[in-house]
Amino acid sequence: MNAVVTAPPWTRVKPRKTSRAVWGVTVRHVQGRLRLADLAEPIFNALAEGKITVDVAKAYGSSSDRDVQLAAWNNFKDHWQGDQPHTIRRYVTDSAVEATSAVARLVGEADYLAAGGRIERDLFAGDGEGQWLDRPIAEELARAKLEQAAAEIMQLGTLGWVRVVLAQHVPITKPKDSTIIIFGAVNSAMRIRPA
Repeated sequence: MNAVVTAPPWTRVKPRKTSRAVWGVTVRHVQGRLRLADLAEPIFNALAEGKITVDVAKAYGSSSDRDVQLAAWNNFKDHWQGDQPHTIRRYVTDSAVEATSAVARLVGEADYLAAGGRIERDLFAGDGEGQWLDRPIAEELARAKLEQAAAEIMQLGTLGWVRVVLAQHVPITKPKDSTIIIFGAVNSAMRIRPA
């Protein structure tokens, strides 16, 4: 039985913790099939007709926003990369922060959610995976944590200044002065100049 055939019955029920007992599948599986059933119409029809694979449909379903799905569909339906799930998923989730990214690891999911951030889980993503939809919140929290660490370093009294840089890739050039670059475990960096 394929995803298109199994999706319609589940659209009439709400997933519960007992889904495994009732349907013989996990809640996450039911949620994934519900997401497939809720795909934008042209994408769902292409899946039903066998024009795209379930993996490609899952990539479009990485976002529950049908407008985003349609924009991706219109971009990729006749494109040579239209059958590449990773390319479609990257397009659909471009403005989001990966839950496994350096910024997300620095901030932590609990702090992000407490600050009002939203997380969208992929169709079959596990705990700790998904997309953080509010990039500004995540980056503000990360910057605040780095600035707090910088303030603690400045308290040592042996440094002239500490500059926080929130970036995935910090170019390394030999500084003309005695600047020291300290990298954190999550690819964030602070430039430090001794006093």
